[in-house]
Amino acid sequence: MPRENDARNSEQNEIFAELEKFERESINSTNEEIFREINRFDSLYSNNKSYFFNVEGIIINIGSRNRNLDLLGYAVKRLREKIQNNKTSLLFYNIGNALLSIGDLKVGSNPEFEDLINNQEYREARKYFKLVTDTTTTPEARTNYGNILEKYGRNYEAILSYDEAIKANPEFGMALGNKGIALTRYFSLARQKDPKLILYSRELIKKALEVDNTVKIGGQSAIDNFNKKLKSLDEYINKHKINVGFRNDLIPSSKYISFCKNNNIFLNYCFNCYRCEKGLLDEFAPTFISKKEDSTETDILEHGGIPGKIYYSIKILNQIVEDYSTARYIYYLATVEDFNKLDEISKYYSALDYCRNSIKYGYLKTSFIKLFNILDKIAHLIWRYYEPSIIKKTYFSSLLRPEYKEVIKQRKSYNLLALQNLAMDFQENGIFFHLNKVRNYLTHDYIDIKEDLFDYANKDDELNTNHHLTEKLMCLYINDLFDIVKSALIYFVNALYSEMRNTNKGNKPFQIFVPSQDYIFENK
Repeated sequence: MPRENDARNSEQNEIFAELEKFERESINSTNEEIFREINRFDSLYSNNKSYFFNVEGIIINIGSRNRNLDLLGYAVKRLREKIQNNKTSLLFYNIGNALLSIGDLKVGSNPEFEDLINNQEYREARKYFKLVTDTTTTPEARTNYGNILEKYGRNYEAILSYDEAIKANPEFGMALGNKGIALTRYFSLARQKDPKLILYSRELIKKALEVDNTVKIGGQSAIDNFNKKLKSLDEYINKHKINVGFRNDLIPSSKYISFCKNNNIFLNYCFNCYRCEKGLLDEFAPTFISKKEDSTETDILEHGGIPGKIYYSIKILNQIVEDYSTARYIYYLATVEDFNKLDEISKYYSALDYCRNSIKYGYLKTSFIKLFNILDKIAHLIWRYYEPSIIKKTYFSSLLRPEYKEVIKQRKSYNLLALQNLAMDFQENGIFFHLNKVRNYLTHDYIDIKEDLFDYANKDDELNTNHHLTEKLMCLYINDLFDIVKSALIYFVNALYSEMRNTNKGNKPFQIFVPSQDYIFENK
């Protein structure tokens, strides 16, 4: 048996050596020569498992290096055929890489907003990267997923994706370095600046330069980029004399505050930092801007002189915060309260399928619906503020309308692009389409919480599988929605802040800083 294994390993090594030689020598080869060589390999190694799972990776490497769309498209075609019968993480990762490379070649190094909006490859690549679950390729898949999000201005979500990669492999250099760079961008975009982020960014990039796999995965260009960023951070830290002393996290004042901290569901810019009171509060502090001529006589008489679009924007924003905090507290209650006695009051009827209803599950479903509905309100807020003249019935999907694309291009805002791209993810075949389906079932039909889904797992009945969720999966969906809603609000507030900074000085509008209601009532 050992001899058999030795022979097999020797054959694998020979195949990989031959493939690597082919990759090196193909730099000046024509497409015809490359395809002929691939056909030769296929005929020789068609029954070899390692060759089956890895050959497209070589084709993708050659296509990316040679900037060859034909080769990359060929790799995608082969992988689509293989994935039909072999749904494995390595194949998902490879096809994601191929699509990412095609997307990069199509949009170029300085893409226009229209190019990003219309690019299908990036969207499909993210879908495949999300399907990767094995420990070997997860760090790279989640890093690439985050890299695509960054292209669309989805900075907060990108950082969360880098966190997933680092969780899978704390020593994965590309995730460490890219998160460090993403945090500096987060710092620059946010209205509320936390200098600790700059120090943390430096720490991450420094570590990325120390681990061996960074140059192996990212090449010398990644090393050069990280060194350049590290130098600029050192200059910034010295110039601004940033030196934040060590402080322990604050101890939460209640179980509810502890729950919010553990789930990272406070609405603020503090990125998992709880060393001061701001980290344990909801506070975005948006700054609206407007021209003096925007104020009408009605605004002066009824709204204290606040322009109508800003007055109603504040009202909608308040409703969003109220809905978010209510959904959060309901979610908390669902996880800590005992509803058995209360459930005895209500009679639920059995459909002989062992599904259960309870107030606890009702709380979870209500939290989900409230969070999802906030996305529609965010879309309404955006239309109210940016294009109040064309407000109709606004759902989150309305951010896919041509009028909104024009708003993005006119204002040249990556934050507004981020919201459009996020809305795309809720469409059919999108990353979050399953959340859309759950919302529709909850609103118009039903969802059962069933702890044992074994009875449904082997059925092809789509209605059953979509109408039944485990409590664990429901909570996972709710946590996803908290991240999504928080991300969307960050992008909107960042768009306001960016607009304020980039305003033409020759036609300078006035800024309206929105005070909290506490301030108003305390000083009444």
